[in-house]
Amino acid sequence: MKFISNTALAVGWIIFAVSACFIDSAGAYGYAAGVVCTIGLIIAGTGYVIRMFAERLEEQRVRDFYEMRGRDRLDADVEFIEVGNEK
Repeated sequence: MKFISNTALAVGWIIFAVSACFIDSAGAYGYAAGVVCTIGLIIAGTGYVIRMFAERLEEQRVRDFYEMRGRDRLDADVEFIEVGNEK
């Protein structure tokens, strides 16, 4: 998913940058460049949302792993008391 999000971000920003160069064209070409600019931003935004979703899934996976793992006898709430002979 990281590859997909990085690709979508790169493609969206490239489309936005190239179409922004032509936004001041005369007539319908300027409007078309504006529409393509908006499409580039939508693609980049989709890539960003995919990245945030993937990071949240990874954090949840790690959190669930540490919450669900079984505890062994040394990992429990045990306190070891040393008893020594005092003379």
